[in-house]
Amino acid sequence: CKLPLNLTLTGITDGLTTKDPSPDYLGASAIPLLQSFGIGAEVDEDFPPTIKVIKRGAAPLGGGVVQYYCPTVKRSGVGG
Repeated sequence: CKLPLNLTLTGITDGLTTKDPSPDYLGASAIPLLQSFGIGAEVDEDFPPTIKVIKRGAAPLGGGVVQYYCPTVKRSGVGG
């Protein structure tokens, strides 16, 4: 991908469902994993990958808003 990925996700953010992880969980687990592969490690990138809760939302109505950002990956950190 030649452009950074910037998504706005809506729905439930409380993490109390058994099917979907909360954005807080993803921020604490998936973001460090992406960074361990070198994503967001380039000096010329604006920001590292981030997940930010803009507005909380709970079942059944949802209403939560989450921003996800991932910079352009120029090369993978896997394999040296």
